[in-house]
Amino acid sequence: MTKNVRDVVIALFCSAGLVTGLIQALSVPGPLAVLFGLCVASLLLVADIYLNKRPVSPKSAFGRWTVVVLVGVAFVGGVFSAGLIGHQVQSGPDRYPFIVAANSGPVTVVKTVPNAQAAGGRSYISGESVSVDCYVDQADGRWFKLSDEEGWLQHDEVTPSPHTGKGSPPHCPD
Repeated sequence: MTKNVRDVVIALFCSAGLVTGLIQALSVPGPLAVLFGLCVASLLLVADIYLNKRPVSPKSAFGRWTVVVLVGVAFVGGVFSAGLIGHQVQSGPDRYPFIVAANSGPVTVVKTVPNAQAAGGRSYISGESVSVDCYVDQADGRWFKLSDEEGWLQHDEVTPSPHTGKGSPPHCPD
């Protein structure tokens, strides 16, 4: 029985590694490729058990439990893969995390358009986190467009959040 467990585990991980490598060649993100590779490898191993009766016999108790576990692994991996795909589809434009700076006082008012004389909207307290979609350069400096159409903040009113790996937001489309 120990040999059967070893054979199933080796077959699963070798197949998953091969499928994951092939999927990543298509520029699929790493976590999604691993999950999808594990799903496909599990299903391929179930097919191998039923069609070729190896590495275990499908008629033995161990074989039946192996199939149940492999189908469960494929199901859970499929659910997580669907969740990752859905998250990537719904995420919309990239959001860049910024922090409201204390340069303009304890409260910073968001402008409705990128102009220092524009009417104010929502306000933020120094140190609060905001999400930025893009920026524009105006005569009075750089303005950052906040996500979800919240408004605009000037360059000295926000600073990029450290250690996010996101880089700088793109220039807003015209």
